[in-house]
Amino acid sequence: MKLLIIFVLTSIFLNLVCSEKCKSDNFDVLWRQVDIEEWKSGKIMDAHINNPRIIAIDQTVNGASSKTVCKTTFMGLNNLFILRLNSSGIEQIEAKSFETNKRLYHIDLTANELEEIAADVFEGTNLRILKLSQNKIKHITASAFDNMAKLEILDLSYNMIETLNSEWFKNTNRMKFLILTNNKITSLKSKVFKNLKGSNVGDLKPLNIYLENNTIQNIHKRAFDGVERLGNVHLEYNQISTLDKDTFSSLDINYLHLEYNLLTCVDGSLFTRISKGFLDGNPLACDCLRELRLWSKENENKLNVAYRTAICVISEMLE
Repeated sequence: MKLLIIFVLTSIFLNLVCSEKCKSDNFDVLWRQVDIEEWKSGKIMDAHINNPRIIAIDQTVNGASSKTVCKTTFMGLNNLFILRLNSSGIEQIEAKSFETNKRLYHIDLTANELEEIAADVFEGTNLRILKLSQNKIKHITASAFDNMAKLEILDLSYNMIETLNSEWFKNTNRMKFLILTNNKITSLKSKVFKNLKGSNVGDLKPLNIYLENNTIQNIHKRAFDGVERLGNVHLEYNQISTLDKDTFSSLDINYLHLEYNLLTCVDGSLFTRISKGFLDGNPLACDCLRELRLWSKENENKLNVAYRTAICVISEMLE
């Protein structure tokens, strides 16, 4: 009997603590209210405080008193479109925390203390923009970004991500900007972006991938297989020393940035289906540099490769 009483009292206490912790009041929010027509016209920040329509919660000033976003924190806010919780000290987000916010399309969680993105936090939401930059994210569950049919922008820059999972992004095929700048990624494995189609039927906007300022050394020649179309691919400021000539042979790319890596030579045919390639800042061998410049001249000047190596200039003068 004593054990039963203790269990009941403990349950009541935990429920009280959880309900108190999960109140949206704990986030000391600033409510921005704007007319729906203004929202449609893109003038969200021109707030009219007397309008009753809740469009956005902006909590960027004092820091939230709660470190956890719970399933009940924003429950009932059916007209919530934008949620900004950057610099709020948030450490955890419970599963299905945004399940009832069907109109929510933009979440900004920049500069918090998140270390993990678990399953069922964002999965299945109607988000178009998700910003998770400047956290401490190292682990992302395989299904974390699945079934996000409207997601177009995902910012994971300035985190601690070491590997990319080819199983991410199932049924998430409207992505336009995948931003992974300034992480700790060391390699791109085969078909790592296979679930990112780059465009839907009738959608001409390509996928743009940002991977600059990582520590990438190896890129599998089939890393980009499965992607239908790429806009900009940023791989500058990594440690890439070799690239197979077939790495980008299966798709068209607008701009390929390879500046400031460790490339001593690349085959010109690597850039056959690329509108413009950038190779400045690589230690290209003199013979390779000359061949690339010649190839570029014969192929509509596709390459931007500056002739900056003094040794190569002197070598040509002596020939």
